[in-house]
Amino acid sequence: MKIGAKSKTRWTQPQFWYHVSRRDLGPRVALEPRRIDNPPEPKRLRICVAPTVAQCLAAIDCYSLKAVVYRTANKVRAYYPYNVCDTVITKERWLLRPIHFRKVLTFQIDLKSCNTARGDKDTLEDQVRDYLGICQRICEEGLHKLNPNITWMPAKMFENFEMRGSCFKAL
Repeated sequence: MKIGAKSKTRWTQPQFWYHVSRRDLGPRVALEPRRIDNPPEPKRLRICVAPTVAQCLAAIDCYSLKAVVYRTANKVRAYYPYNVCDTVITKERWLLRPIHFRKVLTFQIDLKSCNTARGDKDTLEDQVRDYLGICQRICEEGLHKLNPNITWMPAKMFENFEMRGSCFKAL
């Protein structure tokens, strides 16, 4: 069955989801859906989540930030978004009701090469480059080895990184 806009369902299978915040909201938090102020995107109340930390970082404006990573306390179903052009990169999904999250990690990441535009069709190519750069930084800093219980990026990205050595040739 196809998933997403042309499928029979708009909901994912239950799984853990990640949410990255610039602020420490405490060790456990019940996040409430809120309106995201990004003009091209729908005004629907939601909690934006992604299946990996790298995809969360690719979805937000970033240069250098203190990232506080939260994961849903339980496996939950998420809603496939609509009218969000960068979901092909970020795999962003929405939680439409209050959900409990647990803080799993706080770290500082320097992503000076990141383009700050997000959610704009005209900058998707830049956003793909940023996503690859984020994955590269995670690997270079060994974050995935220090914290192996966190889903940092899709397994395919690790395989690409290991095959290519210390940096992505595409960058």
